[in-house]
Amino acid sequence: MSVTVTVTDDIRAALAAALNSPDLTLVSGLGNADGGPASGERCTIAEINLVLTGKLSDDPHPCISEVIRQWVIRVQDRMPDSIRNSSAWRGASVGIAGSASTPGVEQARRQMVMDWMWERLADEAVLEAVPAGCRVAWDRMLSERTYKASSEARRQLRAADAAYAAAAYAAADAAYADAAYAAADAAYAAAYAAAASAAAAAAAAADAAQAFWERSDPAALLTRLIETH
Repeated sequence: MSVTVTVTDDIRAALAAALNSPDLTLVSGLGNADGGPASGERCTIAEINLVLTGKLSDDPHPCISEVIRQWVIRVQDRMPDSIRNSSAWRGASVGIAGSASTPGVEQARRQMVMDWMWERLADEAVLEAVPAGCRVAWDRMLSERTYKASSEARRQLRAADAAYAAAAYAAADAAYADAAYAAADAAYAAAYAAAASAAAAAAAAADAAQAFWERSDPAALLTRLIETH
């Protein structure tokens, strides 16, 4: 069981020092506890929990917003190393501790995650990867933002090219269905899954992936989520 922690100025300073340490590499997956909080390889949430509790874990913590925790775990595993280890992401992550809030604030954060998702589905790299025969259904999904429209876009993507779907679909369920859980709205799982199929293809080249994530600016969304009270 997590120990309740008041995020004092000293704790926040320790978090900032650890997260901004040049000896720490933020990685996908849980990582390890080697070297203590300011060094080694860990995911964002595991690093914060290590500072707060002394234990390596990405489990819930009473001082951390669950919406933020779930979103961070998923999104930080998908972004390029350079984005995850950027000063913007590291700096924003300090505020994750102390982000726990009321149900009303959590609902507002869920909506922010969903809005960010829809913006990403309309990114130029994603649109370029959508097969021409699926574009009408895709545009309808972006306009209507409903489960029905999302399911149809997903169905058409899978039918368009079996090889395309096989290569990209594994990323779909992991990246976007899990993100739907983070947003606490399972009805949108199909939208996430459909989007990932296109996004995975669009990000096949390293430079395309980098540009996509720079435009997505997850650190900016993380900052807005934390600042929502």
